[in-house]
Amino acid sequence: MSAIAAQDAHRYRYHDLLRLFAQEVSGATETPADIAQSLARVVDAHLTAVVDADELLRPGHQREAGCEASAAGPALQRFVGPSAALRWLESERAAIVSVALQAAGHGAVRPDQLAELTTRLRAFLQRRGHWTDWELLATATVEAAGDSDCWARAAAIGHLELGTLASTRHRFAQAVAELRLSVELFGRTGDELRQGRALNNLGVVYIETGRHQEAADCLERALAVQRARGSELDAAITLDNLGLLHLRRGAREEASAHCLESIAFHRAGASAELASAPLNILGLVRCEQGRLDEAIALQFESRDLARMQGNLYREALALLDLAEAYRRQGELRQAVDCAEQGLEIRRRLGDPYGTGRPSPGWVPRWTRQGSGTAHPDTTSITLYVHGWYSQGTYYADDLSIS
Repeated sequence: MSAIAAQDAHRYRYHDLLRLFAQEVSGATETPADIAQSLARVVDAHLTAVVDADELLRPGHQREAGCEASAAGPALQRFVGPSAALRWLESERAAIVSVALQAAGHGAVRPDQLAELTTRLRAFLQRRGHWTDWELLATATVEAAGDSDCWARAAAIGHLELGTLASTRHRFAQAVAELRLSVELFGRTGDELRQGRALNNLGVVYIETGRHQEAADCLERALAVQRARGSELDAAITLDNLGLLHLRRGAREEASAHCLESIAFHRAGASAELASAPLNILGLVRCEQGRLDEAIALQFESRDLARMQGNLYREALALLDLAEAYRRQGELRQAVDCAEQGLEIRRRLGDPYGTGRPSPGWVPRWTRQGSGTAHPDTTSITLYVHGWYSQGTYYADDLSIS
């Protein structure tokens, strides 16, 4: 039924009834083994399509050994571009996650398959605000892997995802615990590249908690591994976060150099759209340097690239940082417009930072003129600067993990 129904928000409203009907029909003839086999086939098919979609949404990321489907799944979908991939994921997300969790409950899917599905869906789930699904899949991965040495890599991936999600939600103590465990497990399995990614994310959590020396240690260790392994994309991502660290320390020239190196890499290869992150950080650097026209141009470019990716999370960051650049320039009307757009996106994503609520920080009141008049239809807007100015928080960006 869902295959022929219109692809709208209510497409799956009959699924629970269909499941009950299917249980009644199949109960007398299908064994638990039959059900598990059917679920495994669907998960394989979903995983094949999700990997194809993810490679369009995150250009430059390569398929890696170690977490693969049990067999080459049938092609569910052929995508003509990133927009088509994004639309398909939006329409099929509920079914993909539901089947994967059912399969995990029946023992019909291996831990490494769950790990790969979680990793490949994560960029989409984070960008579009489906964080509960992200958490459910990562938790199922960890539970399926258990304490078995055979599935230590899958467990490490699950903890990496849970740690990154915790940092996204500003639950930093949980994030540190999950990411440290991930680093340890990747080390135990000899997976240096993924260990570098976990170190990168741990480093950014340390930036956000003011532990700058520990952040530097993690990021420099990650960068050394990535360069030794020839993983230029991972190295560029770590450079972004080193740039952020230098910015927080007040070393603006060093921050600028790291961002420019990362931008040059993305523009020279297949990952031009992923330059949204370093462009945004460089915009923050230029803002702190007082080069406001450059800062504004960089944030617009970052926003546009984020929109091309369907990345609501990063689009909000760029808009809020653009608002701060406009505020410093004295362009208050433009600042309010950008801030309102960014706040609206964050609310759509679930407002993980509490930006829709008052903050005890500095509270400027900006007055925006109505259409051509300054009296009765003037709108007075209060913006809580410490709530909406992002300050370049990149601990959970989809670029920063595998």
